Amino acid sequence: MAQDFCAIPLWGGLAYLTFLVPKPLAMELSKKLRPWYRLMATALFAVTLAILPVQSASLGEGWPDAWNIEVLQAIIFQSNIGPIWILQTALASALLFAILVLSKRLTFLVIIAGLFLSSRSLIGHAVMLDAPAGIFLRLSYLAHVLAAGAWVGALLPVLLVIREMTSKITEEQKKALRKFSSAGHVAVFVAIVSGVINATLIRHRFYPSSSSSYDAMLTLKIAIVAAMVSIAVVNRYLIVPRLVDNRHSAAILGVFTGVEFVLAGFVLVVINLLSALNPH
Repeated sequence: MAQDFCAIPLWGGLAYLTFLVPKPLAMELSKKLRPWYRLMATALFAVTLAILPVQSASLGEGWPDAWNIEVLQAIIFQSNIGPIWILQTALASALLFAILVLSKRLTFLVIIAGLFLSSRSLIGHAVMLDAPAGIFLRLSYLAHVLAAGAWVGALLPVLLVIREMTSKITEEQKKALRKFSSAGHVAVFVAIVSGVINATLIRHRFYPSSSSSYDAMLTLKIAIVAAMVSIAVVNRYLIVPRLVDNRHSAAILGVFTGVEFVLAGFVLVVINLLSALNPH
């Protein structure tokens, strides 16, 4: 779960700043967000490193085996977890180095963050089916994590844009919000369609089952996402058009987007609970 909380804001936030925000404003925002992104990259690196000893302890005889060389070697070289851990560790290391040393090269940071988040489609329920259905499921998971991550991860810099609009509203700020709203339509559509495909494939059914704990948790996720989408629609079509020089509307937009941000955190918690449940 900690990986998602770090990787998603890095991917979505950096992609937003790189592709949707006017460059002068993007440079200003990235400078303000740099300490947060450095903290997230450091936490992502530490959490990714910790996965290996945690797995060693769970497969061995408890925490004394967390650093058991034989168990660690078996996980790395003889299990499916090993190659993914090596890949994620390499990407987390590259991302941390880039953010600490090459923080102004946003496009490079976006690529690495996107690759790390993409690796999440190589584990868990995404790999539970054999080819060709398994390949389709992994591609659908890839689309889902990137689209949902782009939408949710962008909320942090969007909140910063809105916060500054309460004191002064500029054309660059309004353009950044409009582009986020437009791109959000695409991201949400892809996330919803791929989410339906994922749920159908891994459960082998379209309709939910009242006796399934997995389906109950999935329903909760859908309800929270529906609330987020509703807030996004209100923001886009009722509040953003009023942002001419109306600072009061900017304050309202900030509150609504803040609620959306909090709900996104709950979605991540539910997603990680889902990953531990049997979908059948």
